[in-house]
Amino acid sequence: MSQVIFKEKQCYTKSKVILLAIITLLVSAFFINLFIQTPYDKTAVMLGGVICVGYLAGVTFYLWRLQLKTTISNKKIKFKYSPLHAKKQTIKTDEVEDYQVVKTPLLAKLSGWDVQFNTMEEVYSLSGRTGLELILKDGKHIFIGTKKPIVLKNALDKVFGECEAA
Repeated sequence: MSQVIFKEKQCYTKSKVILLAIITLLVSAFFINLFIQTPYDKTAVMLGGVICVGYLAGVTFYLWRLQLKTTISNKKIKFKYSPLHAKKQTIKTDEVEDYQVVKTPLLAKLSGWDVQFNTMEEVYSLSGRTGLELILKDGKHIFIGTKKPIVLKNALDKVFGECEAA
């Protein structure tokens, strides 16, 4: 039986999602009102407004449901990036060739230097570029974000041995 060493559930806070939706709705209402007062076709403006509000509702619902669940045991690393994954993704510890706990400083996140183009890794993160970087024996690169890098590093040290946090 595998013993769970690390467990984390990440999601956007509901208050931030609601605040983003309210701000976007107010801006949309302002522009719809602005276009209604112009000589454009009112039906087209209202249709555009309905489409805009529908899109906003869809994005808000998606962000509301978006979450990353990570579980590390002595035999497996499991993660599920809902609603994109229907079931948990599993990586056995013996499939891992190398790993690194990446801790990106706050100023690096704000500077824009953390932007990456054309990477060959799969990234699952709600916490930026702080998390677990895995290199599998088949050459696949996977990045799993975390908000608890120190706890994650301690858990991985128990499973794999010592590593250095970047």
